[in-house]
Amino acid sequence: ANPRAIILDLCQLEFIGSVGFLAFLAARRAADANQIILCNLDVRIHEVFAMCRLIPHAGKSDTPFVVQSTVESALASLNAAPDA
Repeated sequence: ANPRAIILDLCQLEFIGSVGFLAFLAARRAADANQIILCNLDVRIHEVFAMCRLIPHAGKSDTPFVVQSTVESALASLNAAPDA
């Protein structure tokens, strides 16, 4: 199957280091999806992803991952978006 998007609920993620970022980036390369949406990011984890320019921040949207606050909002954004 070629999914349009992959939604990852990270509500239980409390820490991420460089090896964790490499795993996320490897998954991004291996995924045959238009986008990977990260949900339920802890504030500290969100800041680190933003500093590494892996998620949109300060007007920059050309990033490997997209962020939504909840899984429900991620699903709603996918349902609202036209199929590409």
